Amino acid sequence: MFAAPLASRGGEVVYSPTVINPGSVLEGECMRGWRSSFSTRHIREWGRARGLVVVDDRGPVIDSTAAFVGPEGSSIAVSGLSRWKRYRLWIDFVRFRDARKCPPSMLRIFASVPRGGPIILRELRQEDLGEGYCSIELPAETTVHGTAEILFTEYSPRPGLWGVWDIIIAEGDSLPDRSDIRDDQVIDLEIKEKIIE
Repeated sequence: MFAAPLASRGGEVVYSPTVINPGSVLEGECMRGWRSSFSTRHIREWGRARGLVVVDDRGPVIDSTAAFVGPEGSSIAVSGLSRWKRYRLWIDFVRFRDARKCPPSMLRIFASVPRGGPIILRELRQEDLGEGYCSIELPAETTVHGTAEILFTEYSPRPGLWGVWDIIIAEGDSLPDRSDIRDDQVIDLEIKEKIIE
């Protein structure tokens, strides 16, 4: 589990947004059961073969790398949360321009509750995704011990449609700015691809 970064603001210790970003150092520390990271180029080729046009990665974190929910489900785990504060998940899903062309598929997002079963946070189909990040408030009972485990399960005859560019866990009701996110939580795919070429 990953310890969330802390920062000081005016003498008060605050939780800095945590970015769970496929391809970054945190991927191995807190992402379980995800299919390997894919670049926009690979996703674009996959979509083109199916008549789908991918929508590019969006800010505040743009690195054009996504991970897809695995066949047995996937999860993220975060620690270092304060039990007195409210947190929100901001998920930048891999989306396609004409969602009606997507194969039938549903994603359920659950949160583990200490000493209890998982609770469902959201149920989505591709056509439910809007233009921005998907925002989900984490109920207090899911973070009461300073940790959170979020589970992603795809229901489809042919799984493999649901991917995330990145997931941000932050306090408050607003998507953090790029200036709020530590540089070591993201990768520079442009540099990475130049090295590979």
